[in-house]
Amino acid sequence: MESSRRALLLVAVAAAAIGLASASFRDNCDIKWNPENAAFSDDGHGLTMSLKSNSSGCLLQTKKQFIYGSVSTLIKLVPGNSAGTVTTYYTSSVGADHDEIDFEFLGNQTGQPYTLHTNVFADGVGKKEMQFVPWFDPTADFHAYTISWTPCMIVWYVDDVPIRVFRNYRDKGIAYPIKRPMFGYSSIWSAEDWATQGGRVKADWSKAPFVAGYRDMVLDVCPCDGADSRPSSPATATWSSTSAPATEPTPASTAAPGRSATAGGSRTVLASPTSSEPRCRRCRRLTGSTTTVSTTGTTRSPAPSAACRST
Repeated sequence: MESSRRALLLVAVAAAAIGLASASFRDNCDIKWNPENAAFSDDGHGLTMSLKSNSSGCLLQTKKQFIYGSVSTLIKLVPGNSAGTVTTYYTSSVGADHDEIDFEFLGNQTGQPYTLHTNVFADGVGKKEMQFVPWFDPTADFHAYTISWTPCMIVWYVDDVPIRVFRNYRDKGIAYPIKRPMFGYSSIWSAEDWATQGGRVKADWSKAPFVAGYRDMVLDVCPCDGADSRPSSPATATWSSTSAPATEPTPASTAAPGRSATAGGSRTVLASPTSSEPRCRRCRRLTGSTTTVSTTGTTRSPAPSAACRST
C-alpha cells in the first residue's frame, strides 16, 4: 500500500514538471444562477461568488462537457462565521440518473474547522460520502482542489495530496460514472438545515454577504461531442499522456466529525478497470490526455489525471 502511495505521488511530481496554463473563468464558464453575485477579475482568471441571503447564492458552469480528465482550481473559502453556508466545486452530468463528483466545503462557527465533504453519484445514486477536516486554514489563503476522473478511479486532491480514492467496481455491481459527459461547476449557497453541526447552527445573515474566491482554473480533460459521449479531438488542443499505478493510495486524512454519511454510504470503494469505456480518438488512450484550454495566465501544475493502465 505504501508503494502504491509513493507511485501515485511520483506521477503527480512528474506532471508538475510539465505544468499547465490556467484557463479564464470568463471565457470558459457561464454564470447560471444569480450572475449579479459573481465578479470576475480584470484578466478573467479570478472570480468571487457571494451568498447574500438564504435564497440568493451563485452557480458557475463550464461551457463545455468532458468525459474523463482532471479539473482543478484554487479556492479561498468564506472567512469568519461561515455557519450554514456551502461552497462547492464539482462535476456533474445533466438529465435523469445523473453522475456527479463532489467537493463541498461546509461552513462553521468562527474558530471551528471547515468540513470537506466528498461524494460520488452514479446512475443517480449517491450514498458514497466521506468527510475530512483540513490540516490548514482554508480561509487564510488559496488552496488547490482537484478532481481526477478516469475509467478506473476517481481521486480527490488537496494541494496535490490525494485524500480519497473511489475505484471502479462495476463488475461487482457498484455503480461508477463511465458514460455520461459532465460539466464542471462551482457554487455557493445556503444549507442551514444540515450544513453546520447537523443544522443546529444557522447562518448569521448580519454577516452577509459571504464571499468565496476562486483563481486559476485548470482543465486537463478530454472534451466530448455531447450526447453520444464520445471524446472529441479539437485541432487547437495540446495533448500529452500520463500513466499511473493500478492500485490506490491510502487516503491521507481521517473522516471528520459532523454530518454523518448517508446510510449505505461507503468509505473508499476500490475497483478494477474495464476496457469498454470511451477513448480519446486523438491520444488513443482511456485517459491521461491533456487539453490546455488557455495559454495565458498563471502557470500551475495540478495533480495529474491518473490513468489505470497504458493502452
